[in-house]
Amino acid sequence: MLKYIFITCCFLTACNFSEDSKVSGNTPQSVPEAEPPATPSPSPSPTPAAPTWVDVRAIVSTGENLSFNNQTGGPHDLALNPVTGLPAVAYYDKSASAGGSGATPAVGALKYAWMDALGNWNVEAVDFNYGTAVCGNVNSVCVGAPNTATAGQLNQGKILRLAFKANGTPVISYVYGSSQNTTLLPGSGTKDIRLAERSAAGVWSVTTAFQAPVEAGATNVAIATIDPMKALTLVLDDEDRPHITFSFFTQTSTNSQVKYLFRSSAGVWSSMNVAPLVALAGTVTAANQAGISSGLALCPVNGAPILGFTTTTGAAGTLNNPSIARCTGLDADGKCLAFEVVNLLRGCTGSATCISGLVNTNHNGGTHLDLKVEPVTNRPVLAFYSVGNPNTTGLHIRGPVACDQVQSGAANSWGAATTIAAASAGASGVSLAVKGVTDYLVSLGVATTSVAMSKFNGTAWFAAVHGIETTTVAQEGVSLAYDGQSDTAYTSYAQLPAAAGGAVGNDLKVAQIDPDELVTAGAAGSFVISVVDNRGNVFPNTASFPVLSAATAPNGRVGYAYYFYDNNNTHASSKLYFGMRGGTFVEPYFSERFVTSYQQSASATAAVGNMPALAFDSNSNPLIAAYNGVAAEQNLILARSSDRGVSFSITVVDDSVANVGQYPSVALSGDAIGISYYDVTNTALRFARWTAQSGWKRFVVDGAAGSGSCGNAAADAGKFAKLQFTSDGRPAIVYQYDTGVRVAYATEALTSGSYVWNCVALESSASSLGAGLDFKLDSQNRPFVVYVDTTAGSVRYASCASAVETCVTTGTSAFTAGVVEVTGVTSLLGEAAPSLRIGSDGAKYVAFHNSVSKALRLGTWAAGSSSFAFESIEQSVLSAPSFVGQYGALLLNSYDRPTVFYRSSENWLRYYSREQE
Repeated sequence: MLKYIFITCCFLTACNFSEDSKVSGNTPQSVPEAEPPATPSPSPSPTPAAPTWVDVRAIVSTGENLSFNNQTGGPHDLALNPVTGLPAVAYYDKSASAGGSGATPAVGALKYAWMDALGNWNVEAVDFNYGTAVCGNVNSVCVGAPNTATAGQLNQGKILRLAFKANGTPVISYVYGSSQNTTLLPGSGTKDIRLAERSAAGVWSVTTAFQAPVEAGATNVAIATIDPMKALTLVLDDEDRPHITFSFFTQTSTNSQVKYLFRSSAGVWSSMNVAPLVALAGTVTAANQAGISSGLALCPVNGAPILGFTTTTGAAGTLNNPSIARCTGLDADGKCLAFEVVNLLRGCTGSATCISGLVNTNHNGGTHLDLKVEPVTNRPVLAFYSVGNPNTTGLHIRGPVACDQVQSGAANSWGAATTIAAASAGASGVSLAVKGVTDYLVSLGVATTSVAMSKFNGTAWFAAVHGIETTTVAQEGVSLAYDGQSDTAYTSYAQLPAAAGGAVGNDLKVAQIDPDELVTAGAAGSFVISVVDNRGNVFPNTASFPVLSAATAPNGRVGYAYYFYDNNNTHASSKLYFGMRGGTFVEPYFSERFVTSYQQSASATAAVGNMPALAFDSNSNPLIAAYNGVAAEQNLILARSSDRGVSFSITVVDDSVANVGQYPSVALSGDAIGISYYDVTNTALRFARWTAQSGWKRFVVDGAAGSGSCGNAAADAGKFAKLQFTSDGRPAIVYQYDTGVRVAYATEALTSGSYVWNCVALESSASSLGAGLDFKLDSQNRPFVVYVDTTAGSVRYASCASAVETCVTTGTSAFTAGVVEVTGVTSLLGEAAPSLRIGSDGAKYVAFHNSVSKALRLGTWAAGSSSFAFESIEQSVLSAPSFVGQYGALLLNSYDRPTVFYRSSENWLRYYSREQE
């Protein structure tokens, strides 16, 4: 499985990076010309150009590339980039596990995908859910801010919108906030309207346009209504200032309003009420039937907004009324000062209907509604779905006057509504595109079983719609845009998961067609259909153990190994991957394969290939030590390759007790192989060694009785162990010992049949230490260790100025300990573990996750320095907690510059390296 990688701006997410994608050092100097040969004095040596460094960033893996019963791309919106004319989609991926934690995390992310000039779709993550409960329940903060977790009801209104600035950079408005009355963090007890904007460099920034408290109050946002903020719209004016409207349902439903938001040129947000959502005898149920989607446009005549929306005047949402609101004046900065509102069922003379043929006492229409403005005439055009009278029918009407004119008038002044299609056409969404005067296109979600398109020829719509695809859809809607230059219509929709386990869906799809190819009753198959996002998740929602390792082979090739399992925390689908970096240093790509795929088990706790540790032998062949967690096995395995990773053989190294082999660490001394690992049954540290002369031998190191062991049978010794060999082949192991950190060392040579271990603590501390650590020996066998302090919330270090043998003989007093950086991590185990390397000049480098700065941090202790200097490799700018930088695996390249594999904000595996250009 080969994954080709795009670098830098192609994939940047809602993160800030410490440097640009290409960071120059000193400006390269020109090399002076040599003196002519006749010049008697010798020519000076040319001044060498200073190196130019480039920060290379790449996606390594996005997880399994099929979405089985996922929820990718439910609520979505499509728009065309005004610079390229190509489509882009903002959407809600309900399966992206990027921010939640715990057994039932709040998974999900707001994403953005765009088509490039080659027709490829590029995916970015914009914002993330977080919390310890499924979205819709208390203790979750999510896109859409829903108040129920019922999948069939969740976020079926328009909760996000996409628009473009004139320069082609995208802007997304979306609903975000607390499910029900959640107050997870200070300031999180609100439901918000957010605005995300992407810079030209590809970095997303998020601002809050509107906040509504969830605490009890008649005019506060509803905490029982399923989707209390929806029917969202977004348009940008000619100065790129955002205009937003949305339906706002309150705890007392009669206070519910359509609201208008505007951001001034100075960046100040303001809001105003446009119209009541509930009037006369109207009430809404928890499903708040009114106002699922609305349509907003700017009138070309005066730049003022004009809105098509829905109100309810019947009990339990049984009478919905399509309505229109026209801005009657703008201030000097472009903000609407007031709206003129017309209820098209009750707003014309004598409270009569404005639409002939519709009876205002029994019509129920507009739950899905869209509005566009016709060119030349500037008249508003509405398309909407009628639930009743006429029953289950898509309709359209055209305003009698231009959008800058007063829209109210005599009874029936809007004329008769034109039928788009019956048979539930529009029940799952309506989106309108206006090509010209009485020249329209519409996309429709038909019932819950198909997506279709139709065309209006000036007098009538197709007698029967043109099918796009027969598939399971819901009220999450469709979205349509037309590009006049290429004469192409694009429509987006979400294919929902089938009920059967293992069925493929919910794929976000975009269909495209030349409108001239549309015909009455056209069959599905004539559209070009793209699956936009079938990316998965690489890392589990919660894992208190190492899942990623990386190493450099003697031939200079960089390899990585990681453990993947499904994100419901059962390990039922578990795989060990091995991959290699290819391409050039500044344009890498990555290829990977399964190592243990044939060992898959139906057991709910398979965990095959867990806690991998990677190394290379002298022939640059990979070795991966890992834990096989199959319930009936639970042993230490070693995957070895003789063809540089093309294929692997599996050796069970230790199955001597019921459960053994966790936290393995593999190292080589010459051709000898060593593995340190944790004996779960006896809570002990073990060491296994292979030599060509004697094969495999196993030894107890600490935490249990055994020949040469440090003993301490009552202790819990060996978690998070790291093994190193000295330059003459003596083993040294650093590991967690109860709540402290120890180093074990043996003086015997590799050929010895036994070891006598000496074990000492690195420091005396009341804190809980070592739940994540790394350990290296420098060229003089001096130890340096970094480890997590989960009590204080920091990464610490311990070092000794002598060779490790002397340090261990002297005891704890030989070690100096201190704080690397405060990280805020006080409960996570393994995810925040630091990764360490020592440069050829003795400089120390450490990479780790910092939950305070929400970043992957790199600390550098330069040779001759007395402390670390820090930078952020990737940093989240969002308010929610971030996992960026977890499970980091640090290497040094040939320039002694950092290379890191790590968990990204999107929950993908990413790569960073500082290379010479």
